[in-house]
Amino acid sequence: MTAVDVSKVPSIVLAGGKSKPDMIVATGVENRALIQVSGKTMLSHVVDALRSAGSPGICVVGNVGDSPSYRRLDDSGGFVENLFAGCEEFRDSPFVLVSTSDIPFLTRESIVDLVERGSELNADIVYPVVPVARCYERFPGIKRTAAKIRDGEFTGGNVILARPEFLLSHRDRITRAYAARKSPLRLAIMLGLGTVARFALSLTGWRNVIAIEHLESAVSRLLGGQARALISSYPEIATDIDKREDLEAIKNLDAGGMRR
Repeated sequence: MTAVDVSKVPSIVLAGGKSKPDMIVATGVENRALIQVSGKTMLSHVVDALRSAGSPGICVVGNVGDSPSYRRLDDSGGFVENLFAGCEEFRDSPFVLVSTSDIPFLTRESIVDLVERGSELNADIVYPVVPVARCYERFPGIKRTAAKIRDGEFTGGNVILARPEFLLSHRDRITRAYAARKSPLRLAIMLGLGTVARFALSLTGWRNVIAIEHLESAVSRLLGGQARALISSYPEIATDIDKREDLEAIKNLDAGGMRR
């Protein structure tokens, strides 16, 4: 499939997440999207990056302030509810970007790369994964959860490229999958016990038990569509800020001149 231009891909920013208790104590801010990082809110960093990339419309879902930079919808009560509310705004678009609001280092280049290479995969959902070494090289001190698999050691991105009509038409499957994310037994039943066992082993360092293609197949079966992973070299797309220690690491990065 021919690559899609970013100027044809609107964006949804999920800004309804509540900060962890230690972050609230450190910042006095309950909504994670509104925490200040390097002089402006994390939400502003994300919106500015999407605008710089050329996304033609941005819908922010959450109880945040209005802005001429985006269209805003009230928090609908949870992650999946906010996701679907945003998708309704752009359901006629071939693709949509879905981003969390806590990735303040997001860049134009990382977004363009995801859209252009991701759209060529002709999938319903494209999820970027980043070599975790790239994250530690670029943002030392900000810890990431990573899995060692046959293809390398990766951490997951916080922006996906998806077909909004697919997400809306598979609302029940996506809702069940999200609800099962914290239940190993339910997840094993839905993904397949073999996939879950292999992935669990990969988290302990058994690199050769699972490959990206195994995870793609399992998630595709789970969601009822084509899911593909895209290896990205941009750590900015996978570095979210959700712990007090992350804020301290950012201060050190700013002091050392590593702010983007």
